[in-house]
Amino acid sequence: MPRTPTGRAAQDRGTRYAAALAKKSGTTRDEQLMADLCEYVIQVQAPAFNPRLVWEGAQAAGVTHAQLKEMVRLGQWRNVEELMWAAMERQ
Repeated sequence: MPRTPTGRAAQDRGTRYAAALAKKSGTTRDEQLMADLCEYVIQVQAPAFNPRLVWEGAQAAGVTHAQLKEMVRLGQWRNVEELMWAAMERQ
């Protein structure tokens, strides 16, 4: 069973995603656009995916907003799923 993050590690990941969604300073434009894509587009087209985990996986893998957007446009859901699972494994 995957380990659930606790304490500061879990808070930092969630806080970073929330900051990107809120477009707060300290987050890049690419992080903000990707957070919007995950929260509002991927969540509608693939509701089984966790938007924050997709975002975290993409950030960790060095995927840009444009690359993730292209995966979604082409329906490459397996690639998006792999990003999500990679984020879960890191926790």
